[in-house]
Parts: sequence; structure tokens; C-alpha cells
Amino acid sequence: MARNLEQKVTTNFTLGELVASGSAERDTDLLAQQHDPPNDVVKNLKYLCKKVLQPLRDEFDFPIEVTSGYRCVELNSSVGGAPSSQHIVGQAADCRVSSRFLTDAATKATRTKIEEEIRLRTGRPVRKDVNANFYLFAKVCLDLNKYDIDQAIHEYGDGPGRPGWVHLAASKGQDRRQILRLGRGVPQEQRRLDVTSALALGTKPKRPTAAAARSAAAETVRTGSYSGQFSVVDGTVVRLRVTAIGVGQFEVVTSPAKLVPGAAGGGAVYDLTVTGSEGAVTRVIVTGVFPAAEERRGGYRIEVGPVGGPVTETLAIIESSSSTYPKRQARTLEFVAA
Repeated sequence: MARNLEQKVTTNFTLGELVASGSAERDTDLLAQQHDPPNDVVKNLKYLCKKVLQPLRDEFDFPIEVTSGYRCVELNSSVGGAPSSQHIVGQAADCRVSSRFLTDAATKATRTKIEEEIRLRTGRPVRKDVNANFYLFAKVCLDLNKYDIDQAIHEYGDGPGRPGWVHLAASKGQDRRQILRLGRGVPQEQRRLDVTSALALGTKPKRPTAAAARSAAAETVRTGSYSGQFSVVDGTVVRLRVTAIGVGQFEVVTSPAKLVPGAAGGGAVYDLTVTGSEGAVTRVIVTGVFPAAEERRGGYRIEVGPVGGPVTETLAIIESSSSTYPKRQARTLEFVAA
């Protein structure tokens, strides 16, 4: 029995949208395969819609177009897709948003909220020339856990912040929370992104002063594996510990703001307890303060571990090596219930 392509997978997405292909339309046999996905593929498409596409559509309150969803093996090969592409098993969709999103009065609040989140995370405003697809990409990057994102890709287009489409993948079996940028001329080492660098693709670059350039040459910053986001399993409690290094000081801003000074030799400690709760998000901003005239090393270390137990992960080490180091170096942590 042929599949009912008019079947609604979720409120705003039909099975037909998720298997449509202009390339397959040119070949009757290929089109027949494309329009009759296996049952396990249909289940995967339903999961993708339920966890990613429909929630995004609801939050944007604006249409999201699927340009390529499921691809049968033959179609995937004919369009040059990777042999291991998640499109083949119905776990991925390439999506785009109409440019009307940028001017529609009804979407202004959504755009403003995303822009504010980006400014908070990067310290920089969103550029005026970003396209509508970037807002979709940014929203997903800000909420990887919420949408159970396995992979989000800023694909092609005409530059950073202007993707031609956004690849979104999700499945019950994988949760890599991977962010990539693919396109002509993008070096291999710049393809893998953390949340902050992904958001920065759509921001205005800071113009370094001559003094800042000299400072950059002398400073040492080690960020380790810190990406700006840390999951807290629902119902569990973890401890965020910030420790001063050398003569460094730091500010931990939650609510209300709190300043914890570091003495010479380091060791000032601030502990914050975070409890995982479904749907809850706790944001913490840690800002290092380094004396301009101080020659000794200073900085701070951010660690996570169970309450009353040892450190299990170091999220970041921010450290100065000279008096020319900038006075402040901010990092934003976002705790999301897993």
C-alpha cells in the first residue's frame, strides 16, 4: 500500500514534505522509492518533527521549509550525499526560513530575544546583514539540549551568518550536540564549532586597538574543553566551583551579583549549587578582573563536580601572563536540565 503523503506527522509538517525531492521527480522508479520510506524511517521522521521541527516552528510562529528530509540510498548517492548521511535513515532535514522573517512585525519579539541571547553569549551585537536562516541556526545552537540536537550545520550560503540552509539532525540513539560550519573555502580546522563561536558567525567583529594588539601578543589564555554549556541531569545536584589563581579576582553574577576577591597566591573560592530540573535553565556569568599594574600571574579556574565530592571536569582555565592582559575576560555558563 502506498504511503499517504498528506499524513500529518505533526501539526505543521506532513510526510510528503519530509520525503519530497525535485531530483527524484525526474525518475519514476526513484520517485516511487522516495515516496515509500520504510517504517523505521517514518518513525525517525516523526521523532525529528516532534523534538526539533515542530517546537522550532511553534517558537518562531513562522513557517520553516524542509528543502531535503529523507533520501533513499539511490537518491542520496545521486545528489552526492555522504554514504553515512542521517538523511538516509530519516534523522535529518535541511531547513530554511523565508527572508520575510526579517521584516515581519509578528516575528520582531522572536528576533529580539535571539539577538539579546547572542549578545549575552558573545559580547557582540548581531550584524545587520545576517539572513533569516542564521536566526534558525542560532536558536538551535542556544538550545541544543532542549531540541535534543545531534548535529546542527551552518551550510554553504554566501558567508558567515548567511547560511544557504541549516542541517538539523536528531535521533533517540545519538546526542553528540555537534555544531559545524560547512561551505566552500571553510578550512577544516574552522568547521567544528562550540556554541559561542557558532553564534559569533553572525556578529560584528571587534576592532582591536593598537594597545589591544600588543596585549594579545603577550597574553596567554587557555580555555581547555569549555564550550559555554553544561548539562545537569534532571533531579541531580552539581557544584560549580570558581577558584582564583595568583592575584586574579573574579565576579560571579547570578542573582544577586556577587564579587569574590582573590588574594595574592590565589585560592579564593566561590561555590554555586545547581539542581537539574526539567526545562529549567540557570545562567552564570564569570568575569575575571586582573590588576593592570600587577606583574604576577592572575586568573581563575572553573570546575564542576558533585556536591561534597571531587572535581569531575574543568570547564575553563583563564589565566594572564603579563600586566598587559585585558582587565576583564568573561565566560557565560548555561546549565540545562538533560
